[in-house]
Amino acid sequence: MYELLGGKPCKIKLYASAGEVKTPHDRIAEAEARYAEGFRAMKLRVHDFDEAMDIRQVTETAKAVGHKMKIGVDANQGWRVTAVADAPLWDLERAKRFVDACADAGVAWVEEPCPWITTRT
Repeated sequence: MYELLGGKPCKIKLYASAGEVKTPHDRIAEAEARYAEGFRAMKLRVHDFDEAMDIRQVTETAKAVGHKMKIGVDANQGWRVTAVADAPLWDLERAKRFVDACADAGVAWVEEPCPWITTRT
């Protein structure tokens, strides 16, 4: 397909993506394992009801492996991923506290820190 669209073969860098809530210790071990497999970036998902746990998972992982791999975060507030377990719906204040903590930790990106906003017409 890429050839039909005029593309040329090339290598692209991929990132590992984690989907479930884990303790900071377990998340760091997972990041180390993905690094050993060759990944140089990893996206974490957060959705704990305890805001401090979400922040700890990200900041402790970034502190442990952020010097050698990029850390990104998907907060899952725009596209709710609650098929496995319920998750909190963030307000603007929680989202701001979270992204500020991520910025302080050197996180490369944060996806969907706020829920989708819909308007009625």
